[in-house]
Amino acid sequence: MRLIFKNLFKKRRADVSLVFFTKMLFILCIQKFLNFFNFTKLSHNRCTIIFPPSLGLGDLISLSRIIEIVKSTNQFKEIYILHFCPYVQKKIPGVIYIRNLENKIYINSNIFILPTPSRLNKVIGIILGINKCKGYFFKNKTNFNTKSDYQINEYDEPYYYRLIPFLDYFKSNNKIKPYIWNHNDIKEFNKKDSIFSLLNIKNIKKDSKLIVLNTYNFYEKFRPNKNAILNAINKLYISKNKIIVILGGFEEKEIIYNKTIEKFIKQNIKDINILNYTSLLSLKNSIKIISESDFYIGANNGLGNISQMLGKESIVLFTKHEKIIKRRFSESSSFIITECI
Repeated sequence: MRLIFKNLFKKRRADVSLVFFTKMLFILCIQKFLNFFNFTKLSHNRCTIIFPPSLGLGDLISLSRIIEIVKSTNQFKEIYILHFCPYVQKKIPGVIYIRNLENKIYINSNIFILPTPSRLNKVIGIILGINKCKGYFFKNKTNFNTKSDYQINEYDEPYYYRLIPFLDYFKSNNKIKPYIWNHNDIKEFNKKDSIFSLLNIKNIKKDSKLIVLNTYNFYEKFRPNKNAILNAINKLYISKNKIIVILGGFEEKEIIYNKTIEKFIKQNIKDINILNYTSLLSLKNSIKIISESDFYIGANNGLGNISQMLGKESIVLFTKHEKIIKRRFSESSSFIITECI
């Protein structure tokens, strides 16, 4: 009993908190109740793909091609995506991203796709109807009649292999490896203003090179040690006129961590031009900066997967707590195993 309470209330990211889970389930129940008494008709050409709220950017990128797999079947006029960032894949016409859980349309779908295991899936299945939910229910196994014996290997296969059973179920020939953006895909992030003006960097030398740095992870075991970060910066063969831009989110712990990294780099590299933009940029602007930078250095985190998705030349620092094979999908990135913080 003590272990159950410990796991239930242990510290988690905001999007996987007990509060978020409870809110999501409550809204689903209310919508189901209202639909029942309003005699809302079920749509037979609508599909909703539900990504668990526990998934971070890296997981969402790895599973993003489930949308293309479902779309390629031409079975559905409308495809709704719940809990997904539209920036992590190329745009697909007819796909609707639900940013507000109160949206009632998606609950009237005739099929719900659950592309990865989650403790929430069984509860969602009970609320929405087990017969309408297809995907992962029983630990790491799918509930398909075909490939029902398929089971995830958590440690020795790429994360995107979780989509293999869906290829068979939908009789699709689509690829499951995450899409690497090309020049046309990133045009929407390349506005007239340069990233140097966006970052308010002045007096740029002609041979200046921009390095984006983001080595924070919510879990300490995935944060590389400082010397590994320093070695990665010094390892770069590009211009001496390096401009390092530190990116990060809005959490207080990440802000404090990145200030510590900034101070450490300044102490160990003379005349380094380093700018800390932690908590100051939107995700879209962060993607723009990474896409136009010369190099990326990061950890096993969301922006590290973004750099792979963009085909950016990068160094990703992994600790020994997760195997590289699970996260690697781009040939432009090199991976280094190091000690954690």
